Amino acid sequence: MFKSDFKEVGKVAFSIAFGVSMGKFAADVVVSGLSGIWLGGLVFAANHNNQIAKQVCDKNNIRYKSETSKTDITDKVIGFRCN
Repeated sequence: MFKSDFKEVGKVAFSIAFGVSMGKFAADVVVSGLSGIWLGGLVFAANHNNQIAKQVCDKNNIRYKSETSKTDITDKVIGFRCN
């Protein structure tokens, strides 16, 4: 092999290494985005009293706010009040 052949092999090796590292970075960005969307959807469902989403959040220590509480239900007045 000549010296110019090694130069071409180096270019190919650099191209492959660059492509692999950029591909890994792009995959990490996509995975992070999808997991964030999934987590947001899970918390949204738990906030709106979905029992399965609440169980998943409880098992994985994910905080969520319940939409209704016990005091809200007893304090509601339905209809009109007349004096």
